[in-house]
Amino acid sequence: TESEREEIVDRARRLARHGGCPSEISKRIARKMNRAAETIRYTLKAYDENHPEAAIFPSASPTMTDHSKSEIFRHHREGASVEEIARKFCRTRSSIYRIVTEMRARRLLDLSIDFIPSPSFEVADAETLILGPEPAADARSSVAKPPPGLPPYLANLYSIPLLNKEQEVYYFRKMNFLKFQAARLRDQLDLSQTKVQTLDEIERLLDEAGDVKNLLTRSNLRLVVSVAKKHVGPNGNFFEMISDGNMSLIRAIEKFDFGRGFKFSTYATWAIMKNFARSIPAEHTQQDRFRTGSDEMFM
Repeated sequence: TESEREEIVDRARRLARHGGCPSEISKRIARKMNRAAETIRYTLKAYDENHPEAAIFPSASPTMTDHSKSEIFRHHREGASVEEIARKFCRTRSSIYRIVTEMRARRLLDLSIDFIPSPSFEVADAETLILGPEPAADARSSVAKPPPGLPPYLANLYSIPLLNKEQEVYYFRKMNFLKFQAARLRDQLDLSQTKVQTLDEIERLLDEAGDVKNLLTRSNLRLVVSVAKKHVGPNGNFFEMISDGNMSLIRAIEKFDFGRGFKFSTYATWAIMKNFARSIPAEHTQQDRFRTGSDEMFM
């Protein structure tokens, strides 16, 4: 009724004077008057549109800036509850959910999902064949004795068994297939009608691909140590070489074409050595240019 509308407006105006935001005010009035919060919100919105000169929330903006949306998404990723974010930004819970979903979709659309394609990804029962049980490890799995002089955290790498050829192919195929599935789903995203279930599935596939990539990395880290030990010079920084070599290893895992039949260690060794060939001369050049007369000062 008209009297109810007037009461809603009057209550809202009093609460707004004390700094309340529209969503909280709508909830409080809804509880007091035994009405749905959406009914109150719509009533107040209609009033402000029809009476701009006496609007209750003159500065309320129906749209949010990209910066505000990014901030909402950041708070959500850091673990803040939807209720907390809604209070902070003076928005309804439903609008926060919509913004979080939109920002998740945007993030995935901006993400580069690179994978090595394979004809095996397109067969009818690809998921069963590729994501099935992993091959068994060899009884003679290589757990090597670390070279002398390595610090414990590098020596520990030699306790991780190397993958045999069947395991290698299995994990590289699995990692790339998971990214292939994620990319195919991502290409179907539509910001105007994004389903949370689709976003969940894309993120799950990428997380699983990341887990496989981490396994491949851990299984090959001692290869970096072996190559670095062979190439470090008398004045070289062994630990910087390990760091550079690890980055080369990770890039090699992303670019390795498992379908060609080569062993990954051959490809990775070549990639690590190629990087050392660039970085070691560059390091020597830098040392020569900035020589101070004191190696300790330079370091």
